[in-house]
Amino acid sequence: MAKQLQLRRGTTAQNFGLTGAEGEPTYDTELKRLVLHDGIVAGGKAINLPRGYIDGLRLERDSVNFQKLDIRTGQATDSQNETMLDHTKNLKTIRLTTSGAGGLFSGTVAANTWYHVFLIQQDSNGTISGGFDTSLTAANRPAGWTRYRRIGSIKTNASSDITNFLQHGDLFLWTTAPTLDINDTALGTTRKTYTLANVPIGVEVLTFLNIYTASALVYVSHPEASDQSPSITAAPLLTAGNVAGVSRSTVASHFLVKTDASAQITARADASPSTLRAAVIGWIDQRGKDSL
Repeated sequence: MAKQLQLRRGTTAQNFGLTGAEGEPTYDTELKRLVLHDGIVAGGKAINLPRGYIDGLRLERDSVNFQKLDIRTGQATDSQNETMLDHTKNLKTIRLTTSGAGGLFSGTVAANTWYHVFLIQQDSNGTISGGFDTSLTAANRPAGWTRYRRIGSIKTNASSDITNFLQHGDLFLWTTAPTLDINDTALGTTRKTYTLANVPIGVEVLTFLNIYTASALVYVSHPEASDQSPSITAAPLLTAGNVAGVSRSTVASHFLVKTDASAQITARADASPSTLRAAVIGWIDQRGKDSL
């Protein structure tokens, strides 16, 4: 009969507290995973899923208290891809009015402000919590919570409540478009840069825009694109606009464009002056998948 090999095993907290021998694997009986030790660092390194992995962790504004955010169950590798942040036991609620783990990492809640939402893990025992930070790298997270992962971003309104949204995977949609992001009646043939107020700041996202134009053809693009003029016959064609003798003088359309980390896009028209209005209705956020 074959011999049986049994590894040292224990709870997540017990594994975090162990400095195993160099090359020793242990078994986490709670999270059902192997942990490989190096004889130096307590807790070792968990053998995880592929880099950048994230599943679940859907964000929802609380239905009663609009300064509370609920985090649904799910998993994600941390920002350094060193361990799995496993939030599978129950719904977690974080509050903008609370400080530290489970709340706002630094300062007090402000109106009309973007906050990044993080899952964090306590060093001593592997406890999972969450919180808000204006820092993209959770720089203000409480001491003793080294591992983190950004799982989304929210914006407060004029009342310092969380502006309501819906999330489906990486897709975030405003339930009500907050404000016009662009309202320019003097767009011309020189390329302009616009900063959008209603997409997350600090990260590049794909932004869904409703666009209105008048009196000209308009081409909207991401800031890294070449400066090109709109056309009805040549690339890049146009985002929206009226064609003389064919269309009416005003045109509206739905458009998807990438913003840069400063929430910016660019636009130019084929005639001056032209009107451009735009409202953000949602965005696609990779939530760290392409930055690890």
